[in-house]
Amino acid sequence: MNIITAPHDIYDLETAHAPSLFLAGGITNCPDWQSAMIDELRGQSVCADLTIYNPRRTDFDITNPRASEEQICWEFAKLRDADVVSFWFAPGSVNPIVFYELGMWGNSRPERPMCVGCDHEFTRIPDVVMQTRLARPELSVQSSLSGLVDQVVAAVFRLVRPLPRITDRPVRCSHCDWRGNTGVTDTDDDGRLLCPDCGYEVSP
Repeated sequence: MNIITAPHDIYDLETAHAPSLFLAGGITNCPDWQSAMIDELRGQSVCADLTIYNPRRTDFDITNPRASEEQICWEFAKLRDADVVSFWFAPGSVNPIVFYELGMWGNSRPERPMCVGCDHEFTRIPDVVMQTRLARPELSVQSSLSGLVDQVVAAVFRLVRPLPRITDRPVRCSHCDWRGNTGVTDTDDDGRLLCPDCGYEVSP
């Protein structure tokens, strides 16, 4: 997994064709949920080659116009280029920029995978739910960061799903409860059977 934090970038062969994820969500006056989400994603085998664009930086001077311009331009470019965009509406702010990004880069671009979640303490949850339901009715707004991680894992899995493998034994996914008697599942690099719906490991 490669973590690229604003305003930096990496140009190499390892990341040139790797799937990428942008972590859109509250920063100013909001908890560092980005670090918690990255920690959860590290444990997912399907995310091993994932490039994550993290806009939260430790040295950002919000009073510096040059730094603000640099940050906005970096976020614009990475939101435009990312294969998957996740949105987390965190407590501590109304998240006005995140609402703008949700409309600009998420709900108005149905061809790109998008994941959305709201902390239970966020004050405008109905707005997020209704706007998303109108634009992306197939998408459920998650109520926990772990739920958002699951949604991201499934989205990344659909981007990078490996070659199918035939299994002749009954299998089930303990994560989403998908079941199959025989047929095609998928495998990761270690040969483990993966659920075709959510990307988590399945077992007999």
